[in-house]
Amino acid sequence: SGSGQHRGRGGRAVTRAGLGLALALAFVAACGASEPRFVSAVDRLSLVAPAGWSESRDKGSLVFSAPAEGEPGAATASPPVTIAIRSIAVDGAAAGEWDGVRTPEGVFAATWRVLAALPQAKVGQPARFTQDGFTGVSFELTFVPPSRPGEPAMARRHVVLVGKKRIFHVLHTGPRGELSRSADVFSKILASLREEV
Repeated sequence: SGSGQHRGRGGRAVTRAGLGLALALAFVAACGASEPRFVSAVDRLSLVAPAGWSESRDKGSLVFSAPAEGEPGAATASPPVTIAIRSIAVDGAAAGEWDGVRTPEGVFAATWRVLAALPQAKVGQPARFTQDGFTGVSFELTFVPPSRPGEPAMARRHVVLVGKKRIFHVLHTGPRGELSRSADVFSKILASLREEV
């Protein structure tokens, strides 16, 4: 139909973007099944790390940064393209992080509000999906970082994965027009990400 939605299991509407994301993730998961896994005990996750990307921590998040210009596989963008992963507990009270249990609907709505409040944010319609035990939503947006007023807009794909014990915010960020160069890397991270609880 022209509405951009299909009916998934249980009769729920699935947007074309969500369906496309789910199909891409299934393909990438099948391709990367035998690769070594990166494990982060502090984030309670494992995944297939992107080859050639550096790994660091920033403000409580695990961050993978694209190779610098001139290095093999380098992106041409400045600032660099990054993929950041923030892990939080579903049951915040038990983890001492939050008072209560976070629901997918509550997390998705709160994420939408935070993204819409970014300076000069333009947020597309969210695409919901399910994948390997996660309930997820994907947002695509452009914004101007508060630390870079007056500079060109940045692009971000923000995916929220709600698992049994952990919630993962996975952010693919870089200069507008540059994310497509590393879209396959981002998809591979999403497809390979697992809770380690």
